[in-house]
Amino acid sequence: MIEDLSLLNGVPNSIGTDVPGARVAHVPDPPLTELIALLARGPEVNMGGRAPLLRMLRSIAGSNSPYLFIEDACEDWPGDAAVIRTFWNMGMLNSYLAEIADPEVISFDQRLGLLHVRSEPLHVALARTDWEEMERSLPHLNLSQDFLYDVAISFATEDRPYVEELFANLVRLGHPAFYDFNEQDRLLGSDCDAYLERAFLQQSRFVVVVPTDHYGKRRSHCYEVDLFQEKLPRDRLLPIFDKSRPCGPFDTLFHQGHLWLEPDQEMAPQAAHHARVISKKIGLETAAELRRRRG
Repeated sequence: MIEDLSLLNGVPNSIGTDVPGARVAHVPDPPLTELIALLARGPEVNMGGRAPLLRMLRSIAGSNSPYLFIEDACEDWPGDAAVIRTFWNMGMLNSYLAEIADPEVISFDQRLGLLHVRSEPLHVALARTDWEEMERSLPHLNLSQDFLYDVAISFATEDRPYVEELFANLVRLGHPAFYDFNEQDRLLGSDCDAYLERAFLQQSRFVVVVPTDHYGKRRSHCYEVDLFQEKLPRDRLLPIFDKSRPCGPFDTLFHQGHLWLEPDQEMAPQAAHHARVISKKIGLETAAELRRRRG
């Protein structure tokens, strides 16, 4: 935590205050500027180049309210909605704010999904921040997202222990991933086939398929196989083959680069390794896009 931020302790909340006209002279600008830069950068430089907290700060900077609900931020930034929700669901937003900022200055209610800028001077400083310049100062970020998710995962329920590890590792590396348990509240009551088709075909940069011996035995698997084979370009499919599995519907992908899963070996280190390889793949694609856009 920044030592100078102790100067912000005890400042009044901005509830019921007209923020644009608030006074900030009693708080030095440098600590606030440093805090905003740390918040905007996020917990780590990641290969996906996503910036969920920067997006949330920009939303609250443009509002007279010191409060911001996660779903409001997702509406403001639909291209980053998945990473914003994941940042919340995995507890990463809460832990990062606790690490770098005084909770009397800015806090997050994990249960409600509610960001609260408690310091009136910080709220005013956010409103006065040149966000275009802030983004230019963070060249590692890819803020023009073409896909909601960096990766979607297709798998059999029996392989969930491995997929849980893979998903957690991808998130730790900074990648929004489509994983059914992370989407239960939005899948509930929805047309699942239509939802999955959008997630796999339109919203995800890559689709990781884990065709173990269990895969292809349920209707949902067959539906996904048909989607992938008929509508998804092969270079967007990243297969992770089970070494013990007999021939299956994805054998035509053997001529492409793939990863191996050894079911008789410990899953956690394999999932961590696979996530790192996938992250590098995403990083290469992201870097190429950044080079093209910057000419």
